[in-house]
Amino acid sequence: MKFYRIITVSLVVLLFNACSEEKMKNPMVGLWEVEQVTIDGEKNTPDGKWMRFNADSTHESGNGWYQHSIGKYKVTGADNELFLFHSNGWKDEFENFRITYTDTGMIWKRTEDGNAVEVSLKQIDKLPTRQADEVMGIWQLNQTTIGEITMKAVEKNTIFLRWDKMFIAQDETNRSFGLYKTQGHRNEIEFVYYNQDCTREYWDYEIKNNILTLTSVNAEQPTKQVYTRIYDLN
Repeated sequence: MKFYRIITVSLVVLLFNACSEEKMKNPMVGLWEVEQVTIDGEKNTPDGKWMRFNADSTHESGNGWYQHSIGKYKVTGADNELFLFHSNGWKDEFENFRITYTDTGMIWKRTEDGNAVEVSLKQIDKLPTRQADEVMGIWQLNQTTIGEITMKAVEKNTIFLRWDKMFIAQDETNRSFGLYKTQGHRNEIEFVYYNQDCTREYWDYEIKNNILTLTSVNAEQPTKQVYTRIYDLN
């Protein structure tokens, strides 16, 4: 048993040393979160944006729980010029980023259409989460406030936000369905109703302690709806 423990510890040490050596050779390797993006000094940071750079020169990226890009990368030259290729995406028409490594992460810089762009990244251990990830699930309406009037829900009114970006809204007598979309830079959700002539609704949203609050963006009167997460539609 003692011999087995010695072998196990030795393997762990060898693996740690190999990872450390790879990191020293290529400080890009690892999982990174975008802390801030500025364009000519103005912040325009995407929500939950992450990138993973692997030792085999491949990379993946996404937002929150959603991975949407894969490809290859390389860093060359004294100024650490970054070449990024997205095998399932677009060809970047702008110049390559130049990387500066810091004590807390790295900074990418380049110019886009004459605008100075700076991206700050920090290394992380697990994927960041967004409130947009948390909206998935079943929600039951508790109350609605229109203007100054608040009304408690008197029947079971629910909305099911599915993983495939489809929603089903229903009460005891009516049922609607369609597509929902969340914005990448702010907590705004859009509902497109397929059975109501593609009517569109826009709401700001907030989730706290399994309470979803929707505040209207385009309603004639200020409207707020408060929902509680539930786990079945019975």
